[in-house]
Amino acid sequence: MMKKIVHAFIICLFSGMIITACGKSKEIKYCESMSLFGASLPEACELLGIDVDSENYSEKMMGGRNFKIYTPEELYTINGYKTSVDLYFLQLQAPDGQEMGLAIIRFSFEDLISLDEFADYLEEHYTLQNKYGGKSEIGWQGEYYFDLNKSDKFVKVYTELFDFKPLAPIWILQLNQVKGNHTELMLLCEEAAIYRYIDSFN
Repeated sequence: MMKKIVHAFIICLFSGMIITACGKSKEIKYCESMSLFGASLPEACELLGIDVDSENYSEKMMGGRNFKIYTPEELYTINGYKTSVDLYFLQLQAPDGQEMGLAIIRFSFEDLISLDEFADYLEEHYTLQNKYGGKSEIGWQGEYYFDLNKSDKFVKVYTELFDFKPLAPIWILQLNQVKGNHTELMLLCEEAAIYRYIDSFN
């Protein structure tokens, strides 16, 4: 009888641990996550605490490129708001044949949140430049990866990749309301991927 009681207790305890673990969401802290603005797929995976299953992704054209999209099962929180994540990634080929991985992280919040409130939160942790937008979208641009000493190399590689010169090597952060029922935060850092490649030159 005692064995059955102990067994039942262990099963209940184990079940409770599983339920608790499944219900937890990972808090992403901007002030501790400089890699959030990076363009490396391994860094994005490390930030999100995931391994990308190469066979479990969808595909979507965006900006004229065919991105692979991986959606982790995990839930996350940013500033207390629950959010799911889509990780967009592709490989760009540099003029010398080397491949550069580009990752874009899209956070889709479960609820409609105040753009101004969230903007205040972001500005606590980052110097956000060139703010633009309206009621349904706020965006920022910043020269986070730019180094004037390497600007000539940057322009050369970027132009060979995309057939036009870059306006500026920037990261772009967009926070917008989607169809009036939820909020998305998207981090675009294509230039950072190229700049990191250039930064690896001797």
